[in-house]
Amino acid sequence: DHLFRMGIPDQQTVFQFPRLITSAFWLLRELHPDVVLIPAYEGGHPDHDSTAFAVHQAADRLEQSTPSLVEMCLYHDCNGQMQTGEFLRHSSIADDLTIVLSNEDRRLKEEAFAIYSSQAEVLKYFSTEFERFRSAPTYNFRDPPHRGTLFYERFDWGVTGIEWRRLSLSARSALNEADLRKS
Repeated sequence: DHLFRMGIPDQQTVFQFPRLITSAFWLLRELHPDVVLIPAYEGGHPDHDSTAFAVHQAADRLEQSTPSLVEMCLYHDCNGQMQTGEFLRHSSIADDLTIVLSNEDRRLKEEAFAIYSSQAEVLKYFSTEFERFRSAPTYNFRDPPHRGTLFYERFDWGVTGIEWRRLSLSARSALNEADLRKS
C-alpha cells in the first residue's frame, strides 16, 4: 500500500547507506508493517543488495516487533550468465514459495514491463508466468552473496563487490555508534 522514493540515483545507494538505513528505519518505525518485501542479497545489482542490507539493518534496530522480511527473486550471475527466477541457495532456507500467476496477473505484469521500456533488455529474461518469494535469511553482509564474479561486477556500475562490502561494513559500524531512535 505504500511506495516511497528515496531520491537516490541508480547505482548510487551504496554511497548513501546512512541515509538509506535511516530512512528505512523511520519508515518501519512509523508504519509498523507486518511484512516488508525486499530484493534478495544476490549480487545482481548494487541497488538491490543495498536495499536488502539497509532494510535488514533498520529492522534490527527497531524497538518494537520486527516485521517479517520476505525476499523477491530478481537476478544474479550463474556461470557467466544472468539467472532470473531462481534464488541463490542459502543454508538456512529450506523452501521458497512459487506463485503461478493467473492470466489476469500475467497481463498486468506484461503491462508493467511495457511501462519500463528502458529496462526491456533486462526484463525480457524474466518470466511472466510466476513469482518467487522466501523468508529472508540472516545474512553476513561481510561475505559476498556467492563465490565468483557478481553480476554487477561485469559492468561499469560504479562499485565492486569488495567495495560494496567495505562501505556496508563502514555504515554498519557508524550506525552502531549512533542511536537512530534518538535522531
